[in-house]
Order: sequence, then structure tokens, then C-alpha cells
Amino acid sequence: MPDIDQKNFRTALSRFATGVTVVTTRDSNGTPVGVTANSFNSVSLNPPMVLWSLAKTSKSMAAFSEADRFAIHILGSHQRDLSDRFASRGADKFAGMEVPTDSLPLLDEFAARFICRTAHQYDGGDHKIFVGEVLEIDVRDADPLLFLAGKYGEARRAPPENYEGIDPDKARVGAHSITHMIATLYAQITDRIQTRLAPISLNHKQLVILIAVGHQEQPKWSMIKQKVESAGMVNAEAEKDQLVGNNLLKEKDDALTITDDGRARYLEALSAIKALEEEYCAGLTRNELAEVQNALQSIIDRTGDGDMSIID
Repeated sequence: MPDIDQKNFRTALSRFATGVTVVTTRDSNGTPVGVTANSFNSVSLNPPMVLWSLAKTSKSMAAFSEADRFAIHILGSHQRDLSDRFASRGADKFAGMEVPTDSLPLLDEFAARFICRTAHQYDGGDHKIFVGEVLEIDVRDADPLLFLAGKYGEARRAPPENYEGIDPDKARVGAHSITHMIATLYAQITDRIQTRLAPISLNHKQLVILIAVGHQEQPKWSMIKQKVESAGMVNAEAEKDQLVGNNLLKEKDDALTITDDGRARYLEALSAIKALEEEYCAGLTRNELAEVQNALQSIIDRTGDGDMSIID
């Protein structure tokens, strides 16, 4: 294990600006439980999934570990007091608040709210990572509360950047071509994805097929096969047959349908891959990640063959 000074590590992490959330649920006795968390992130758009993490030493750990549902409230810029209340220890955090008695304890004010089913729980060192499948959302017209370097902040949109005139000597391109870099990245990530998929008896080719089927309503295998093979997949027919044999997909004529077992395996795989993505993207700012996504999408659009995108 690397010898990382915890104080310096915490200081480095504090340079990443985050939103602030309050996550709520009920314990086994029906008592409302809530914590302040800024470890919130998205996992998947389709199906909609999000994640957050909680310290294993938290008094609320048992409640969230046993709960089948929870609610994540993204706080507005005017809700610092509420953030402080749910970050405190020992006090009745819901004192004086009116919350539903027969369902999740929901807050009245927020910038956005996600009601989730607990889909997966993962060990994350001294924290536990909770992945939730989003069942309901509610969005308000409110600026979000931010947290940076141990202090609250407020969001403001930056003006569009002018990328003309960037000093080419400062670009992080190096000696390798973009094609070489993408090929290297693909090889490295594929190996790591396969390692994460092995415990759930999937390989990355099968996951690509599950994703393609899961994003459509009874798609035609002939079309999916054409798309995945155009993207470089070999033995696509054999991979599909194995998914059918394992009852993860059903095939009738040329149409494919994902089974309940297949969707559950698919969601578990997406969660595992998202956790991996969190690891290798650690340290990049939201702006840097957005720039990477935009650049890669632009390259995909230019190198793709018309409507040959694997996911419609």
C-alpha cells in the first residue's frame, strides 16, 4: 500500500468542489434517519442509477445497510443550516420538522431529490458505497449549495471559454498519436473491466450485448450483431448464444428480450464498472471530465459509420 499522509490526502480531496446532499431513510424500528453527504455521483442514465458513500463508523450505518430505499436531497444554496443539522452527531436531526410517518422521511426544500431503491452495496475502505436505482425525481428552480476546501460556496456559471490561441507547447499530447493513446486506453480498461465482471460471470463482450438489448424494446439481433461486429467484436453470435443459454436473454425469431435475471446482472455490472470509473477518473475536475467526454464523443461521431452506434 502506498504511504499517503492522510492530512495531505484530505487536503487534496478538498480541492474538488462538490454539491451537498442530505440522505434519509428509516431504521428497522421506523425511526427517521438522515446524514449530510457530499459523496454523491451518477452511475447510469439508463437505467437511472446514483451512488453515495457513508463512513463505516457512522451511527446511521446499520439503518442504511438494512434499508431497501433511501432519498437523496441535493441542497439549495440557502440550506447551510440544514446541512449543518444533518452533519451533527447525537441530536434529533428531525426535531421540529414535519415528515411523512408512513414512508421515507422526505425534506420539503431541496434543489433536486432522488427516491431510490437500494440496488447494491460495496466495500470502499473505511466507507461503504450505496448504489441506488432511481424510482422518482423532483427538481426545483434553486441554485445548489457547494462545498470546497472545508467551506460552503455558491455556484455560478462560467462564461464560454475561447479555446483559440491555446499554446500548443502546453497541450498534454506528447509523442504518441491520439489513435495510439485510445488503443492503449482500450486495452488497459478492457482488462480491468473483465476483472470486475468475472465475479458475476460476465465478460465485456456479453455486457456490450446486454447494454444494446437493454436500451431498446425487443431489438433485432441481426441489427445488434451488425453494430457490435462493426465495432470490432468477434464471435458475437457465440456470446449471444451463451447469454440466451444462461437465461439472461430470450430469443424469438430475430427479436431479443432481456430477462429479469439479465437485467439484474446488467445493473450489477454497470455498478461495478462505475465504481472502477470512479477510481481511474479520481483527481479530474468536472470540467476536465466534460472535456474528455466531449472530445471522445466527437471522435466517435467522426469515426462511426452513420447509424452504427452500439446504443441507440
